[in-house]
Amino acid sequence: MTNAPEPAPARRRASPAEAEIRDAVVAYLHAHLPDARLIHELPVGGCRADIVAVRPDRLIIFEIKSERDTLKRLDLQLKHFGRVTEDVVVVAHR
Repeated sequence: MTNAPEPAPARRRASPAEAEIRDAVVAYLHAHLPDARLIHELPVGGCRADIVAVRPDRLIIFEIKSERDTLKRLDLQLKHFGRVTEDVVVVAHR
């Protein structure tokens, strides 16, 4: 038996719109919170947060909703995310 680390969970393939939104959020965070560590697809409760910005004094969760997404899971996601931080941002496509 080896002590090899488990592989990272596979990221789902994002739509072009979701990738565009994700890129914009990451660029914004690099510009405005340059000291934050960004974690993509972090499991939180029974959900996955799209992007989490981690700072020593603050945790900010970003949930991306593109035009391909439905809002069916959003209430549950916000409930899980709200147990971890008060700073939850939903970024939606136009």
